Amino acid sequence: PDIVIPTVPFGKFVLQTIEAYGNKLAWVDIGNGGEEYSFSLIYEETCKCASALYKEGIRRGNVVGILCPNSCQQKILVLALALCGATIVPINYYYTE
Repeated sequence: PDIVIPTVPFGKFVLQTIEAYGNKLAWVDIGNGGEEYSFSLIYEETCKCASALYKEGIRRGNVVGILCPNSCQQKILVLALALCGATIVPINYYYTE
């Protein structure tokens, strides 16, 4: 089968896709009291986070390590970094070798 490769940057592609789902439920953060995230909330929080990162100088070509537990906030950070064009390096503190 043919594979369609988007012609826009990954972060922008994801946000365009998220935007289409509006207020539908996307995630439930069971580690944070069952907090619910709609696609609209993910879109808004990702844009706010990306704006703050951009103001701090995060751009395409930067490499950013992330050491934090898996959570909805972590996913928003990853999307925001992608939107800025940064390379994301997840750091797993359980890995000891």
